[in-house]
Amino acid sequence: GEAVWNLAVRMIPDQPPTVELAGDPGANVNGGLELPFRASDDYGVVAGHARISLDLAAVERRFGLTADPEPRDAIMLDLPLPYQGTTREFEETLSEDLADHPHAGLPVSITLEVEDAGGNAGTSEPVSTVLPARRFYDAVAAAIAEQRRDVLWTRENAARVARVLKAVTYLPKDEFEDAGTYLVTRSAIKRLDIHRKRDGGLDGEVRDEVAAMLWRVALLIEEGDLANARDRFRRARERLSAALEQGASREEIAALMDDLRAALDDFLRELAEDAERNPDRVPAG
Repeated sequence: GEAVWNLAVRMIPDQPPTVELAGDPGANVNGGLELPFRASDDYGVVAGHARISLDLAAVERRFGLTADPEPRDAIMLDLPLPYQGTTREFEETLSEDLADHPHAGLPVSITLEVEDAGGNAGTSEPVSTVLPARRFYDAVAAAIAEQRRDVLWTRENAARVARVLKAVTYLPKDEFEDAGTYLVTRSAIKRLDIHRKRDGGLDGEVRDEVAAMLWRVALLIEEGDLANARDRFRRARERLSAALEQGASREEIAALMDDLRAALDDFLRELAEDAERNPDRVPAG
C-alpha cells in the first residue's frame, strides 16, 4: 500500500540582527575615525551603516560656535562586512577619514544599524564621543583651520572669520613662511568680504570654496612645502615639541618621531653630499 507521511512542520521565527560597539571609538595617527563593532544574526548580516550626528547639547558654545549652526545632514557610513567567512557573528572595525568634515573635533552621537536578508533591522544604543580631528601643531595653521570650521558652522560667522583672518595676516613675514599661503588666505578674506555684503549674503557655494581654500592653506602651513632638508628637519622638530607640550597620544608622538628621524636622515645625507661637492667649504651652523 501507499506510505502515509505525518509530518509536523514548525516555523522558526527570523530574529532581528544585533549590533553594538566592541570598544570605545578612537582615532588613528592621522585623525581618522576607528570604530570597532560586533554584529550577529541567525542567518547572517547583509548590510549595515553608522549614523553620526552632531550632539549640539554637548557643544561648548563659545567663540565661533556661539551662533546656532546651519542644518547639516548626519554622516552615513557603510559598515564593513567580513571578506570571507560567516556574517552570522563577527567583529570588524570601521575606519574613515573625516578630518575635513565640519563636525570634526566636535561632540557627536553614533548609532549603528544592521540588516539581515529578511529585511529585519537591528540598532545599537547611541554612543556619545568627539569626532576625531586633524591635529595642527603650528599655531597659524590651527587658527586658520578653526576659522574654516566657524564659517562652515554658520555663514553668520563670515564677518567674524574675515576679521580674525585679517589679524592673522597682519604681519605676514612673521607668520607665513611662503608667499603662496599668505596670498591664498588674503584671497579667501577678499571673497568673504565681497560676497557677504551682497544681497542675500554669503551663499553656500562660495562658503564651501572659501572653506576649501582655508583647509589647503592650513595643511600647507602645517606640513610645509620645504625645499631643503634643513628646513624639513627644523619643522619636524618643532612639531614634535608642540605635540609633547599639547599632550598628544602615544601613537601621534611615535609617528612624529618617525618623521623627525626621516628628516634628520635627509638632512645628514644632504650635508654629506654638499661636503663631497665642496670639500673646502665650512658648513653653516
